[in-house]
Amino acid sequence: MIQVLDYFKLKPQFELPGYPDAAIYVEPGALRRFADPDQWDYKGPARHPSLELLQKIARDGFVLRRSSIPDRSIRIVPPIRAIPTRR
Repeated sequence: MIQVLDYFKLKPQFELPGYPDAAIYVEPGALRRFADPDQWDYKGPARHPSLELLQKIARDGFVLRRSSIPDRSIRIVPPIRAIPTRR
């Protein structure tokens, strides 16, 4: 089983709107099969990846992660639902 993965972060000029911290994990040397290497910065090896990450890599070949905290410049407003009132 793989013990080390390559870890890349998306270059700033290619960032996804609202998600500035996109990252991809791949098997060593496999980025070119899944993404354009010119859009990604190599950040180093991801040593001792989690079992969940390894299972996703085995299934799909890569794992793309986005920041769970959206960019503060984009405002997300939840839909307004009518709350029933008693009369």
